[in-house]
Amino acid sequence: MKKILFAFVILLGSCAAFADMEQLYEDIMAYYQGITTFQAELLQENYWQEINISKTSRGMIYYNRDSLHIAYLKPDEQQLFVLQNDILIYEPATAQAIWMDKGDFKIKPEEILSFYWESSEIEIISQSGNETILLLTNPAESIEIVLDKLFIRSVQITDGEGNIVKYSFQAEHINLQLPSGIFTLQLPPKTNVIDNRNGGN
Repeated sequence: MKKILFAFVILLGSCAAFADMEQLYEDIMAYYQGITTFQAELLQENYWQEINISKTSRGMIYYNRDSLHIAYLKPDEQQLFVLQNDILIYEPATAQAIWMDKGDFKIKPEEILSFYWESSEIEIISQSGNETILLLTNPAESIEIVLDKLFIRSVQITDGEGNIVKYSFQAEHINLQLPSGIFTLQLPPKTNVIDNRNGGN
């Protein structure tokens, strides 16, 4: 009887934890639903396991409901645009611009969280003050998300081969007017434009 009661108590605890996790997810999504414009400093860290190389890039990220722009600082100076269903990548070093279909590409922090939530095991691995660290794991990847209350401060994705990409956001400005023309790229003359979209040239 004691064993049955003990198992029942564990089950109740698990159900409560699951309910709390789902509520946390709903609260995060509701918070981001209220964001109409977003601007922040972006730190992107990449690590490639096979060749044991790390790279750190810095820049600015801007987005609204429909569009997104990442402007990387020197030495990269790459420009990335997500314009509804299209992606445009501009490489000044090679004077090349590439159009692609957006497809399942996820870069907004709340999109990454939503994309992995249903397919992953989820646990809280740390809580201190306003900071909560979530770990989402599935057979292919593990995703570590650092929350500052409901704000996603960083997202780190590690694939099955040990490759890592981490996005961190600082000095954020939420629901303020974005710089004029921030989602428009004026390509320099003689830019080599490659259109890889379905129906592209």
